[in-house]
Amino acid sequence: MKGLDVDELEATTGAEGAREAAARPLRRARSRAARVDEDGAGVLFAFGYNEFSQCGIDRSMSVPLPRLVPALERRIVSVSAGAFHTLATTDEGAVLACGRNVHGQLGIGGRADSTSLAPVQRLPHFAVGVACGAHHSVIVTRRGLVFCCGLATLGRLGLGSAVGGGGGRGVGRGADGGSRNVEDVLEPELVASLVGVRVVQVACGFAHTLARTRAGGVVAWGANDAGQCGIGAGVGAGAAGAGAGGERAGGELS
Repeated sequence: MKGLDVDELEATTGAEGAREAAARPLRRARSRAARVDEDGAGVLFAFGYNEFSQCGIDRSMSVPLPRLVPALERRIVSVSAGAFHTLATTDEGAVLACGRNVHGQLGIGGRADSTSLAPVQRLPHFAVGVACGAHHSVIVTRRGLVFCCGLATLGRLGLGSAVGGGGGRGVGRGADGGSRNVEDVLEPELVASLVGVRVVQVACGFAHTLARTRAGGVVAWGANDAGQCGIGAGVGAGAAGAGAGGERAGGELS
């Protein structure tokens, strides 16, 4: 791992300090971190809490030091960590996922957890980026399309399923004007309201998502009880729509 000498860190800070220092430049979620090697090899290292195999390494409760993650002989180019799951993209545009899958957040179909990186099969486009929320996942493709899967409450998938701050299962109005009643999406589903916007980057919070467009706008959807979508506190954001400085796409958010 370029620039990381865990043995040296342990000698000066102890094991806990070494893990914390090692995690700073990495993709982190709670007490877990993952890093793509920067020397061009495209290999993945992970460490930390691992009860659901979110490190992609068997099912031990924890991985105390960075370990190489088996990646099906694929070259990893990006990685993102959710609460208990991990997604990675390869140089061939594939998406691999591991960890907890109770809401379908791995996008591999069904709800069974995956103890190692498994390919997301039903993704018809070349993936260039991924982002993980606590219990949902977002994938952006080379064509600028956005796909989501996992827990859909609070509108975090941008598919038109919106729930108020009280949580639970809700019905929202999608970009096509139809109503939806969805809790879990088990495979990647296209966010239709963003077709034509051309998204280049995505990021997730616990239950909300932001997307940056090629034109420089920001699109937001999901939980917005504290104004985290940038569209005004308390405004519902069940379908993908305009955020701060963003472009309007789909849901009428203002």
